[in-house]
Amino acid sequence: MPKKQKFDLVMKFLLALAIGVFVVSNAARAESVNGKFFTGQEYSGEYSISESSNSDGMRVNPVTIRLTINGEKNPLLYTYVADDLPTIRANDMGFLSIITNSGGMEGSVTYDYVIIINGILVSIGTVQTTLHLGKIENIDAQPNKNLTRTKINYLIRQIVKFNPPALSESLNPYSAATLLLLGQGKFLTPEDDLILSVVYRNKEIIDDPVLLQALKKVIDPGDKDAETSAISSKKTVISNRAHFFSAPISSAVDTAYLIKGDAVSLVKKSADGRYWLADYVSSHGRRTEKWLRCEDIDYCR
Repeated sequence: MPKKQKFDLVMKFLLALAIGVFVVSNAARAESVNGKFFTGQEYSGEYSISESSNSDGMRVNPVTIRLTINGEKNPLLYTYVADDLPTIRANDMGFLSIITNSGGMEGSVTYDYVIIINGILVSIGTVQTTLHLGKIENIDAQPNKNLTRTKINYLIRQIVKFNPPALSESLNPYSAATLLLLGQGKFLTPEDDLILSVVYRNKEIIDDPVLLQALKKVIDPGDKDAETSAISSKKTVISNRAHFFSAPISSAVDTAYLIKGDAVSLVKKSADGRYWLADYVSSHGRRTEKWLRCEDIDYCR
């Protein structure tokens, strides 16, 4: 075979290979997703992430989500355009989250919260946090303009109540905290405030002063009165096994527990008086701040 013909064949092969790589790299990647919305509706389906360019020529990642609700035949569709490769997660707090981390420690993180309203997948809104050395420097909360302030506040409160134990899971405090910033005014009730104590007492959030200050605009973790404010009195566990609770409700029971004779410091009492937020330090110096039933420390008032 003549050298020129061999060269042409090699070039055609390389060109075809390059086109194939380009097509594969730009093809949408489909992943399955399933979970339950705070409304109790179960969903299953898939999402795909592709690559494209916006009008400014910048690379973006369009997201397409298709969900089947409660086994119905016709799937619901939701689309979103991320400025970097996003993470889609079926959050056990009752929503679907799209989280986009752009630029790492000196970039930004954008949260989009997808829920179902009247048979349609919609976003409650987006929150973008700008980072400096991994800490939040600025926060831009953009509620969905098609939803009223009252509606958004109501939806957030329902999410807070849906699965309180999920608020204390390691991946959730930031998602929960930024979700709250879509609400307007001090819209949370004392009951909500108690449930959310695990969020704004989270160590990572406490170490993020900008986020913590923003949270104070919608939730007030401060003292309500002398009885529920910080209390220095020590109490001793009287039950043989006193389980912790991640929130002051029976369904939020934890696997960890104290035994008879363990000493705790009381922080504040729940609104219904049945639980105390207790500060416990183990013999190894490990600190735990969670709820205990009042009868387990013989302090029901």
